[in-house]
Amino acid sequence: MRFWISAIVGIIILSGLSTALFIWNPDQFTVRPPNAFKPKPIDPFVGQKLPKLEFDTKRIDVPNVQQMTSGESVFHLRNEGESELQLRLGSKSCTCMAIRIDKGGKTYTRFAKAKQLEDIEKQRAREKDPNQKDKISEAVEGQGNIDPASVVVLAPGEEADFIIEWDSKDTVGVKQIGADVFSNDPRPDRKSVNFDVQLNIVPELLFDPGYLSFGQLRENQKREESLKIFSMVHEDLTVEYTSSSHPAISAVVRPMTDEEKSDKKAKAGYVVTVTIDGKLPVGDMNEKAMFKTNLKQQPIIPITVAGMVDGNFEVNPGNVNFGVVTSSGNNLKKVFISARALPPEESLLVDTSKVTVAVDGKPIANDFIGVTIGRHPDSKQLWELDVTAKPSASVGKFHGHISITDSKGEPLLTVSFEGVLSGSSKPK
Repeated sequence: MRFWISAIVGIIILSGLSTALFIWNPDQFTVRPPNAFKPKPIDPFVGQKLPKLEFDTKRIDVPNVQQMTSGESVFHLRNEGESELQLRLGSKSCTCMAIRIDKGGKTYTRFAKAKQLEDIEKQRAREKDPNQKDKISEAVEGQGNIDPASVVVLAPGEEADFIIEWDSKDTVGVKQIGADVFSNDPRPDRKSVNFDVQLNIVPELLFDPGYLSFGQLRENQKREESLKIFSMVHEDLTVEYTSSSHPAISAVVRPMTDEEKSDKKAKAGYVVTVTIDGKLPVGDMNEKAMFKTNLKQQPIIPITVAGMVDGNFEVNPGNVNFGVVTSSGNNLKKVFISARALPPEESLLVDTSKVTVAVDGKPIANDFIGVTIGRHPDSKQLWELDVTAKPSASVGKFHGHISITDSKGEPLLTVSFEGVLSGSSKPK
């Protein structure tokens, strides 16, 4: 009996002690989550004197960049650490851009544009005279690579500029380019940093519509069509008509009214009215009207004049496109002429001395277009015109016409042709 009394008294005493202890220190009885006892990570760089790469921004937006212009965007870098910061150029997103690191106004390393390196290599090939070495050196210093893999060192507190050189070329709209800078900053997000430039490229000139379509035309039919040439960046734009690829095509130019400019949000602009009045090539029409501007990047503007001309003859194709004319390849094109209106005893002839040719809009003597014509063996009303282009000393886009006459020399129809001369070899 005494045993049980002692046990009960002991339980009462222990329970009282536990209650008192809980009231005095309740945290000892709190159940903690497992991660509450996880040790804090140890910073491996604590106590070390390290470099620290800092910058203001990793992206620059450039609004209202004019088409066919160049420029550069500058990112300011600095060393906020306690030891030397080493910087190296990384990769770039486009061969059309150059990147460099400047310090104290001097370029220490540069990764050039591919085109700039090509120009320098061509210059080196041309410069045979040893006295011209200095000139080549200057060209390399100004345009080419300057130790693109070298290291630029910044002492604590020093600054440098990472510069992206860009070229808008003939691009329109948003263009994003970027490049990397490598450093010896041990932080993962500083070992390699990508810097971006976003260009919003505004065209120098806009056309509405983009070309002139005359649709279906009859021979000798007179028609007019108009388009607007305007600029959203140039207030002093001037446009003048100069010439056309065919004598039946002419044009007049007048300034846009204030209402027309407001409608297009244009700072300056002109309305071009093209008139067709005369005998055009039968079949597909693809001619050019040429205009002169005061813009340095686009001094000459070719406007396409297109349509389909019906007549007494059917020509397929009415416009011969040679593509690129090189020293090799098949440069022979065939044109089929259905001459139902021609009397059976009559013939179609070509006067090769009257083949007209223009390269880049400038008339030249024909030294590369050959023409022969003959009746198709299976039909007296079907004729074959063989047009051959051979390599020429000239280079550029060409356009021309072949006049086809009857046996008395009376002009019946015209066939046009076009292409690009590569200038890869001299005419034979």
